[in-house]
Amino acid sequence: MITKILFSFSFGLMIPLSLFGEIQETWDFTAPDGTPLTEVKSNLGTEFLSAASSIVAIRNNELEFYHDGTTPHTFRQTEFSGEPLTSGVCEISWKFTKVDFLKTAAVSGTANIAFDLRDLKGTRQNVEDDIILAGLRLRFDKNTILVQYRPHDAKNFEVLHSISAAQLNAPMHVRMRFDLDNPEAIGSLKIHLKEGAKEEFCALEAGTLPKSAAISGFRSIQQTTNGKNTWQVGDVVCVDDFSLTVQ
Repeated sequence: MITKILFSFSFGLMIPLSLFGEIQETWDFTAPDGTPLTEVKSNLGTEFLSAASSIVAIRNNELEFYHDGTTPHTFRQTEFSGEPLTSGVCEISWKFTKVDFLKTAAVSGTANIAFDLRDLKGTRQNVEDDIILAGLRLRFDKNTILVQYRPHDAKNFEVLHSISAAQLNAPMHVRMRFDLDNPEAIGSLKIHLKEGAKEEFCALEAGTLPKSAAISGFRSIQQTTNGKNTWQVGDVVCVDDFSLTVQ
């Protein structure tokens, strides 16, 4: 298939062309520091977070997750613009541009940031009826950065990749690929990672999706003290270029 160029604008900036297909919806977080999160919108006008959080903010044209010393977590549901995706191949991608858990490492602490891709069933605030297609979590545990994956048919996360450090030396690009035409086939879900200038690699090759899978949105998850975590004040995780791409 010849890739077509899709032009769109967000805060006056051109959306980059994906090598995979066409970017359908994207958040580049290009906004002044302190912009209310409900005003941080995609190229299609969708809010990234449906409600404010005291531990998430726009800083340096990125989305920064941090800890204020009191707030235990951030849980937010976001619905993509348009009808749910039920066929074809699509990707969800983003970059962890900065990960700094030096202070958390000093107390042998833990912390979590995750994005679950879901079928929200048109009821964004009712998580009980959601179908989770897959979850990708960045977890810090003592002195190790872990990239973990939650299958659609399991409650626990599996480790895909680990870095023995409290900081990332370069941004990490995440690509989650969904083949909605063959959801139960082995390989219908693949997860690719790329650290800085290193070669991209497939961290998950044989994932599967639930029958009749549909992608309509995602859940953002941040745990500072919730779940017995101990994220320390001053540590941050930054995210940029969160995109839905279709082929």
